[in-house]
Amino acid sequence: MAVPHSFRVSGEILAKGISEQDFVTQYGEQSSCEWADGCAIKLPDDDQHCQDVSGFLSALFTNYFAASDQSGTVAENPLLKTLMGLRRPDILVQTPALDTFPIEKASLIVEISTPDSHRRDRVEKFLAYEASRILEYWLIDMAVEEALFYQLNTDGFYELAELDEAYLYHSVALPRLQISPEIFWHDKLPDADEVIDLAKAMLR
Repeated sequence: MAVPHSFRVSGEILAKGISEQDFVTQYGEQSSCEWADGCAIKLPDDDQHCQDVSGFLSALFTNYFAASDQSGTVAENPLLKTLMGLRRPDILVQTPALDTFPIEKASLIVEISTPDSHRRDRVEKFLAYEASRILEYWLIDMAVEEALFYQLNTDGFYELAELDEAYLYHSVALPRLQISPEIFWHDKLPDADEVIDLAKAMLR
């Protein structure tokens, strides 16, 4: 099993020496704040392309559940309790759906990374999600056009998943869901109807 690490947190520090409960009370409703190492941290704003990718993936996962017999929850910027603090992933997918605040379990996490969040997503959150045994972690780096898909192995560590011969990634948390990383770099992402068709096509 992965062991929690200790490290200096990155980002704009709003408050230090604050307890988890005080953070939830004071900042829990603010979607741009996280808590780690006793600090309340302000997250940078996403640009429009990041917001578009987040909206596309949220719609894809939602339509996946609508077209399948699997139940689950899809949340954007929720407060997630990990073994290394309270984090706000860009997208969280949970199967089956559980109603808690902060959210305590996740099956799949997506972070859409920018230069401002590069270290946090690749180091701090990577270790937090791994230590919390979240089955799948997608890291989509918009600056370098790189999509990394990590899956938890039997020893509790993330391994980088390989794409198939058609350059498709196959999810383990969501059976039959597959995606090409190239879709994230398109100037125009699929519209609402295309997302529905895409989700249905996976499950035929």
